[in-house]
Amino acid sequence: MLLGRILLAGVLLSVAASAVPITYTFVVSASGFIGSTPFTNQTLTFTVTTDTSLITPFLGGQITPVLPVSSVSVSTPAGTATFVNVAVVRADPSSGLVALSSGGNLNVFSPLLNGYDLRTAIGSVTSSGGTIFQTSLGTLMFSGGVTFTASLALQATPLPPSIVLTLVGLACMGLYVARRKLTRFLAVE
Repeated sequence: MLLGRILLAGVLLSVAASAVPITYTFVVSASGFIGSTPFTNQTLTFTVTTDTSLITPFLGGQITPVLPVSSVSVSTPAGTATFVNVAVVRADPSSGLVALSSGGNLNVFSPLLNGYDLRTAIGSVTSSGGTIFQTSLGTLMFSGGVTFTASLALQATPLPPSIVLTLVGLACMGLYVARRKLTRFLAVE
């Protein structure tokens, strides 16, 4: 009976968990200011990378974990900047919204985003938007067209604990089979 419980626990715990890195990209063709420097018809690229296993439910939608200050990079006409406030990427599948939030919101609304939950790759989705973000290069204020994409890493990365648990599960199965064979062998004699 004890071996059966150990086997059941080992098998249940050995389910391989996988963490798939996902990169969200918001590309904006915009006009505005970075600090006191104006720009016109420039491309701004906001890049955020997180892990699909960290996406959680939030107010009827999905949200990434709070991203550290330096984890959101912004390519601007004045150079590469990072956010000075923490950020999140959130989705509302019922309204077709994906947003990058960090003191301001860079919203992308599209019917193509209806049902999108931040866990899968999605091709280019375009909308219009604008906002104000505090960056390491100063205040970034802009408006223009926004294109959102999400891309997954090529392969799932097994989490180290799941590998150990898989080995424990296999060992338990091996012990169980060996015990059954021994019990049957002894019962025959």
